Amino acid sequence: MARDILVCGLWHETNSFSPLATDLEAFHQYVHVAGDALLDRHAGTNTEIGGFMRAAPRLGMRLVPALYAGAVPSGLVTSAAFARLLGDTVRTAARLGPYDGALVALHGALCAQGEADAEGEYLAQLRSLLGPRAPIVATFDIHANLSPRVFELADVLVGYDTYPHVDMGDRGEEAAAILAELLTRGDRLARAHVKLPLLTVPQVQGTETEPVAGLMAALHAAESDALRTGSIALGFPYSDVAHLGVSVVGYGTEARPVRAAVDALAARIWSLRTALAPRLEAAGAAVSRALAAPAGPVVLVDVADNVGGGSPGDGTVLLDHLLRARADSGAVVMWDPAAARAAVERGVGARFEGAVGGRTDHRHGAPVNVAGTVRFAERLVYRRTGSYMTGLPVDLGQSAVIDVGGLSVLLTERRAMPFDADHLRAAGIVPETRKVLVVKSAIAWKAPFAAMAADHAYVDTPGACASNLRGLQYARGGSRCFPLDASARWAPG
Repeated sequence: MARDILVCGLWHETNSFSPLATDLEAFHQYVHVAGDALLDRHAGTNTEIGGFMRAAPRLGMRLVPALYAGAVPSGLVTSAAFARLLGDTVRTAARLGPYDGALVALHGALCAQGEADAEGEYLAQLRSLLGPRAPIVATFDIHANLSPRVFELADVLVGYDTYPHVDMGDRGEEAAAILAELLTRGDRLARAHVKLPLLTVPQVQGTETEPVAGLMAALHAAESDALRTGSIALGFPYSDVAHLGVSVVGYGTEARPVRAAVDALAARIWSLRTALAPRLEAAGAAVSRALAAPAGPVVLVDVADNVGGGSPGDGTVLLDHLLRARADSGAVVMWDPAAARAAVERGVGARFEGAVGGRTDHRHGAPVNVAGTVRFAERLVYRRTGSYMTGLPVDLGQSAVIDVGGLSVLLTERRAMPFDADHLRAAGIVPETRKVLVVKSAIAWKAPFAAMAADHAYVDTPGACASNLRGLQYARGGSRCFPLDASARWAPG
């Protein structure tokens, strides 16, 4: 007999330092699906819910979809949006229940106005609905700031093992398999959670390079020994919350080995804290080096304007340097709804001249004048073909490419996360042929662009995702974490 499993989720990476409030419309623009549409949208995709769906038939599960909503990373979720999304989820789920268990897709770094631990509240509402015995297994992003409440309310937490993120579907399948085991066992696994007073920035969190590659290898070794499953949450340093920082979670059949394994992983991470410092290059020097390089493309990583981390995507520092240097082969993507719509109205072949970018706040650079020919002007809609969320549709709204002497400036109505190259190709830009590519990212750019890149530089630009954390004003605990507090201490137990 099939088990009835609730499927729902709420996904947002909240940057407390971003000036962009995240309202309900932001979720509707990115993803907001309920009922059968939830399963239809995720069928065959490399997503957590896609993974739930692949595993369910062989595990004897009947998935009952409630609501899944997600928004592009940005500032605090408004209290009205969070209340509406949580209320709609609970009401829909209550109407369709009862359930034997739940599979929940979370991010782990969602914060709302007046509710810093929004995911803790989300799980509390689900636990109240399901009762104390129905197991809840939740997936989370490697950038999660896991709170004690989230750890206690979920029977098992399953985090991504990769950054750039490519294993979302696999983690969804793993979560479903663990839920099936819990339903058979009838009781909880032994578990442990360590929170380290440590902040790491996305630039150094890549799981394919050291020191994080070694940490993930150690985690997988522990999973073949003492742990049934475990995860390292490297944290998201741009959420100003009390539960900020790196976490390790582990689950298994015996409490003592689980605790020992989690403590050992945490100790290894703590011993590498000084090795997790970022390295940056000045903007002018990076542009000069890229233009002088014998071959391209050279990827200039605008880390502080990382759209996937909540920055606006309208930072102009690198664009300004490229224009001043008269770069004749490059591509820059800029979120500027007004400029994008104005260029689309002019049409392909027309001349465009006007201020671009720098509209959100003073931290990401001032607007710069762009003058050139419109080469693309239409609604930019495509489906992801890369390794990130493969198969999901993306709508960047009215978009235009302005050619400035060989430098392509792609203006978009909606913010573009450069986790694939599809947005460039859909606008007629062939990235392999460009001398310079500016990506507003941390390291997620590697998945689509690393293989084609002749070289790259992480650039010391200003913004809400700055790799130099000393420029951010923490109010809830970040200042007590290493490296902001060099005297921070931690020991097992």
